[in-house]
Amino acid sequence: QSYLSELLSSSGAYYKYASQWFEKHPETKISCVDDNLYKDFQSFVSREQNSGNLKLEEMFDNKHVLQQMETISKASNNRDLSLQSLARIKEEIVKDLLKDFDLAKEIIKRDLELNLLTRDEPDSVLIERGAKSDALVTEAVKILLDD
Repeated sequence: QSYLSELLSSSGAYYKYASQWFEKHPETKISCVDDNLYKDFQSFVSREQNSGNLKLEEMFDNKHVLQQMETISKASNNRDLSLQSLARIKEEIVKDLLKDFDLAKEIIKRDLELNLLTRDEPDSVLIERGAKSDALVTEAVKILLDD
């Protein structure tokens, strides 16, 4: 699994993108996520992050260390310097997380595809499609066929 993909899923980014995409393209059928659609999703995530609608750094920080650092920074003698340093740390966290768009491209594409298809395909088609690409299912079928 990809940590970025998990964050995008838990934040609702896949769902929101798919909803907006189908509003703009109501008649278009999706069969797979191609590179253009993937780049559009990357742009969407960047826009959401930049506008403050998506806060990957906060979701990444499930122990609220950044929030604690911010509280300490506000109380310090060098408040402005501390807050600037904290902002740079947050930017670096986001930059590192977004690298997963390249490192885990296939996982993110699959998750995006699933979110797009759930609006357009019946459950039976989604289950069949998922079973075909599931490594565990493939291995189980191999074992059954060998016996």
